[in-house]
Amino acid sequence: MSSRSWFLVPEAGNGAGDAYYREIDLIKAVAVIAVVVLHSLPVDTLKTLLAPFHVWQAVPVFMMVAGMNSYFSAARLPAGWRAHYAARRWRRYGRRLLAPFTVVWLLEVAVLLATRRPPAGKIFFSYFSGGFGPGSYFIPIFVQHLLFYPLIFRWLRRFRDKQSLLLLLVFFGAALLLEYLCVAANLPEKVYRLLYVRYFFAVAVGSLLVSRSFSRPLFRLLAFLSICYVWGTVYGRLRLPFIYPAWGFQHAPAYFYTALLVAGCWRGYGRWRRPAGWLLPVGRASFHVFLVQMLWFWLWGRHLRPLLGSDVVYLLVNLAVILPLGGGFYALHRFVDRRLSPGGGQPRPA
Repeated sequence: MSSRSWFLVPEAGNGAGDAYYREIDLIKAVAVIAVVVLHSLPVDTLKTLLAPFHVWQAVPVFMMVAGMNSYFSAARLPAGWRAHYAARRWRRYGRRLLAPFTVVWLLEVAVLLATRRPPAGKIFFSYFSGGFGPGSYFIPIFVQHLLFYPLIFRWLRRFRDKQSLLLLLVFFGAALLLEYLCVAANLPEKVYRLLYVRYFFAVAVGSLLVSRSFSRPLFRLLAFLSICYVWGTVYGRLRLPFIYPAWGFQHAPAYFYTALLVAGCWRGYGRWRRPAGWLLPVGRASFHVFLVQMLWFWLWGRHLRPLLGSDVVYLLVNLAVILPLGGGFYALHRFVDRRLSPGGGQPRPA
């Protein structure tokens, strides 16, 4: 393969047939730490620090990694739709994803019932909207990802390797069309925030990064155009009429730059394997860390900031609390999952 190609897995990882890549856990660790940072610092500070080009990329990075993981998982399945939607597969998703989320949601509901009297309908629907706290929209979006990814995978298999660029354009066009339909329907933001639409292309690019080859110069050009889009959206007045007006730059045109970040972290693992190894436990526990930060910032974090006075101290306290609690939650979930289902794997999202 040409040194000018963009292709991740054969040059890194533990083997193309392996189910586990340490590079992916490193990327997830960086992303979930970024989530804590972006929820700890004021928006003005984040803009000054050019956060749209690093920590504000956290959820797009998570969704791109979801595309990678889902591709590896789907590639091991028999052909046809049935294997993707088998009951056994969805029970595993329930154990790994919905079980820890339900625990956090029940804690949130207990707090609500103890401190106020919310309508029963609000409590019921909050489960399907991801509960409470910053980033809660990620839960329903990830469930939608599990539902719709087989469609993306089917398109990946319909195109030959030589048609990689055409496939990329097809996914990009589909993402823009979905965005336009949301705009044309005048969809309320409270609905749009819960939809898979804005991260669909990030998932598709993640799958392409680990399954197809692309010209490096071409991808760098596309990444540069993404940088211009992000800068214009956040720091300028760029508004495209066919892109939903909310959620800033987190739409399809920005995700070529996100791919550059993900590929950089992937290749960086091979260069800094020892220090990167310290972050792997955080990556394995990233979903549980994400759930803990939702609960922490919703319940205590907002009250803690005025008491500490310093944004830097506030950030350090949040990291010191959230990362160990998330790791402990993951370890407890893993222990319980193995006791209840002998032979079950680690409770990580697919």
